[in-house]
Amino acid sequence: MELSKMINNVFESCIHTEYHLIDLSKIKEKRIAVIGENKAEYLNMILNLMLQGKVVIPINPIQTNSQIETLLNISDAEAVLSDNNFQCKSEKKVYQFCEFNNIYNNLEIGISDTPLVFFTSGTTGAPKSVVINKISFTELINLMISQLEISSDDILYLPSHIAFIQSLWVAMIVIFTGGRVIFKDRITYKNFFKELQLNDVTITVMVPTMMNKLVNLYTNTLEECEKLRCIIVGGEVINKDSAILLLNKLKNANIANAYGMVETTAVCCLQYGRDLKNINSVGTSLPGVEVEIKNMDDDGKGEIWIKTNRFMNGYYPNKHTDEWIYTGDRGYKNREGLLFVTGRDSMSINKGGIKINPIEIEQIILQLPDIQLCKVEKISDIIYGENYILEVISEVKDSNRIKELILTNLGKYYLPHSIKFVESIETTSSGKLKRK
Repeated sequence: MELSKMINNVFESCIHTEYHLIDLSKIKEKRIAVIGENKAEYLNMILNLMLQGKVVIPINPIQTNSQIETLLNISDAEAVLSDNNFQCKSEKKVYQFCEFNNIYNNLEIGISDTPLVFFTSGTTGAPKSVVINKISFTELINLMISQLEISSDDILYLPSHIAFIQSLWVAMIVIFTGGRVIFKDRITYKNFFKELQLNDVTITVMVPTMMNKLVNLYTNTLEECEKLRCIIVGGEVINKDSAILLLNKLKNANIANAYGMVETTAVCCLQYGRDLKNINSVGTSLPGVEVEIKNMDDDGKGEIWIKTNRFMNGYYPNKHTDEWIYTGDRGYKNREGLLFVTGRDSMSINKGGIKINPIEIEQIILQLPDIQLCKVEKISDIIYGENYILEVISEVKDSNRIKELILTNLGKYYLPHSIKFVESIETTSSGKLKRK
């Protein structure tokens, strides 16, 4: 179904009164940044702006004013629409949500060819503004409705902000099929499963870092969420042990391990189900996508390259013209053609000629049941050239057992320079580990 039709159906159905057509004709600017809390009102503004021909630039307000100003500049936002008293340092027009209450009944504008701009996560560097075209986004929406079997019975619990492309498309596929979305500004680990149970939630979204924390907290007390059928995971390499433990506790749930980039309009590969043997795989490529492993090592691992008809228009203001894009990830395909992501190229630590994959180390440490979170931090080393410090959040502050685990699984050469027990580890606004 065409995107404008899907949006109009939401407005016309009146199933949920929070989604309705409003008059935004007062906004003359074309490129509009939207800053607000993770609420239905925010999504309603995005839908209206799109339908009224604007280029929408969703921004998460959890970031600092300086970070927001950077995003406004790199995306060339002409105005800001905010749900609070956001003060823009640059001379951009700032509108407030509360200024727009009138129902708009005479709409004949239509969606722009490039209606959305998202930002790369900035996990390993400065964010870039990515221009998404209408055809690609529409195709993604229709495809994911089908792949995840979304219906009007679905209730989505959304603890991640819809300024992120994954959160936005998940929210859209649910409301476009008549389902309901429960918005949360951030994940509340203590009450997470209790809230799912109380609200009869059928779908939720998380990054693997969130999953690891939840599994650690609820190893013995995980609530049975009978209605939960789908956990959408993406953004990082999934921890196999965490995923298996979660599915063993949640008997009716499936994991949708979604792999892709903002540059490829989100999802390129999908593994959906309860295949415990391959639960850490991102599955096979979706229709319209080709995946190749190039420059392979002797063990068959190499660079992940993608070709798709759902490429971004480009990093604003430039056009994307290449046939293939290098994801920056490394991985391999097994005999069944399933894709496994093993880490980022830029994250590799060259310790005296031995290449160490930080994610491999982190996944091993997370096998210990009391480890809430851990992170490999690359450092310079006089002897080896590069080495790493291991940061760990755990109530049990015993570095020897961690070293023993690394020794047993990988060997002496993989031991860290040091282990630091910390109270917190920095994550991005989307919940992924922040890496330098």
